Order: sequence, then C-alpha cells, then structure tokens
Amino acid sequence: MIRRTAEMGWKPDLFIVPTSATYTNLLQSAGFDNATGLVSAAFQKNINDPQWSDDVEVKDYYAFMKQYAPSIDPHDTAHINGYIGANLLVHVLRKCGDDLSRDNVLRQATSLNDVTLPLLLPGVKVSTGPDDYHLFEQMRLQRFDGKNWVGFGELIGAR
Repeated sequence: MIRRTAEMGWKPDLFIVPTSATYTNLLQSAGFDNATGLVSAAFQKNINDPQWSDDVEVKDYYAFMKQYAPSIDPHDTAHINGYIGANLLVHVLRKCGDDLSRDNVLRQATSLNDVTLPLLLPGVKVSTGPDDYHLFEQMRLQRFDGKNWVGFGELIGAR
C-alpha cells in the first residue's frame, strides 16, 4: 500500500499500527522514500535515534544483544519488544518469590502497578489488573523521516 500510494503520486496521511512500525523490512520493502511521512505510535525508545545514544538503558540493551545474541542485528527494532518482555517476566517472577505456582504467577502478572521497564519512553508505565491485560496504555506519536522514527507531541493515553 505504501509503495503503490507513492507510485500513484497520492500523498494522503498514512498511519500504521505500532507493531508494523518496528519492522525495518516493512519500510525497506516499501522504499524508505515512499515511507517518509508515515505516522505511528510508540511506547518504547527508538534505539537507533541519536537522542538516545548516551542513554544507559540503550547501552545496556546493546551490551545484552552483543553478549547473548551476537549473530542478530541489534539495530533491528523488532528485538526491542522481546527485550522489554523479558525484563517484565523477570519483574513478575521476582514478585512471585518462592511461589512459582500458576495461580501466583497469574496473580502477580495481573496486579502490576506503574512498573517501569528498560527502553520504555519516559513516563510510560505498565499497569495490569485481573480484568485488564493491556500492558501499555501510554504512547507517543512518531513520524518516519526517511531514516528514523521521530517522536512528536506528548504522551497520550491509549484508551
């Protein structure tokens, strides 16, 4: 759709879901020039954005990838979600203490309150409840500039 819209010379505002925005190959196949101007949303830091180059969490992520996944391109933003998810799992398991029963793991995972995790944008926190499994309820809009996603505006609630 992105490539075809550009080939037609049509310039509408295009929005893509955040999960698609993390996949460089999606934008690459459409052509970075054609994808320029796309709008999406993010809850995590863009590890390739120069504004985060000195960020401790981003440095820790790169060190982790170098040590535990040296054959994987650490700049591929698709891996960020796995890293965040692994850190969330560690948090939940620590809350479980010595009781790693299914019931306790579920209870701990569904009672998170304003948990901060590495690589989340400042202000984004994870909260869950027994009937609320939505991990990320704040996001920031971002626009693709032909090379990177550039955030704009303030955090917005996802609900």
